[in-house]
Amino acid sequence: MPEHLRDLIRLIAADNPLWGQDRIAGELGKLGIDVSPRSVAKYMGDRSPSPRSAGWMAFLRAEGPYIGACDWLRVKTIGFKTLYVFVVLADARRRVVHFHISDQPSDVWVAQQIVEATPFEQAPRFLIRDGDPLYGQTFACRTSARDICTIQIPAGRPQCNG
Repeated sequence: MPEHLRDLIRLIAADNPLWGQDRIAGELGKLGIDVSPRSVAKYMGDRSPSPRSAGWMAFLRAEGPYIGACDWLRVKTIGFKTLYVFVVLADARRRVVHFHISDQPSDVWVAQQIVEATPFEQAPRFLIRDGDPLYGQTFACRTSARDICTIQIPAGRPQCNG
């Protein structure tokens, strides 16, 4: 392969970090240069990850200490009684910060649990939650008083939950 073609492949790859070998071979084909994607891959050189995608771990290192999540678990007892477990997680390490159990949770009870789970010096900046009606007006007042921004996940999308 001529040296100028190798340089052209390296230049295209450097200027377009999101393009792969097939795309570069296709673009060269449009210019009338017939080259296989394997040859392009050989001369593209080592490519570092895109600076736009730092990765999930980098995101968690930067933002994790400021994000929390809360959700409910339903537990059936041996006597077929339903208990509700309210859980608050710290997203940085997936650590359980607080949990409490009730057989009849209410908006006021949930608001008190969030107060107990987030002392002022340890309150997260963002709290991810679902659209459960138990997160009512009292809960909203308590979280806003602690400067916690609650983020409600879309209905029917449990994979969005922290």
